[in-house]
Amino acid sequence: MVEKNNYAWPVTSINREDYEEFCKWFEHSKDILQENQVAIWGAGIRGTEFSIFFKRLGYNNLVFVDSNAQKWGGYIDEFEIISPEELEAQRENKKRVILISTENSAGIERELEAKKCEKEHIMVPFAPHCIPDWFKMQAYSEFADLAEV
Repeated sequence: MVEKNNYAWPVTSINREDYEEFCKWFEHSKDILQENQVAIWGAGIRGTEFSIFFKRLGYNNLVFVDSNAQKWGGYIDEFEIISPEELEAQRENKKRVILISTENSAGIERELEAKKCEKEHIMVPFAPHCIPDWFKMQAYSEFADLAEV
């Protein structure tokens, strides 16, 4: 019997603000999420956090996608990790949205768009357009302070 590895990060705490923003994003995106399986691109710490957020909100129709071949066939908690090629091969048979959880979200978005994935089925919860204005203003003011030095 082949042992499957659990690549879940031992997330012991979650930033309250991140969780609240995720909940707002989830509520805004609820209709499309409930009509589709969510493929979380990125089987790392942020992907693990997203799976915890989804489970807390009662949504368990998840699968992970990762570019790291060592993770394929493994899982994060109860959710399988598949390759980008397997995701592509299943595209015709499964209704999915792709949630990008990695820091390289722009590169992955471009790759998916090049494969003709519908833009409305590609989601990045904490992309700049999803970050609350108060956070943007604080981040920009902090960078402006650094620029003045």
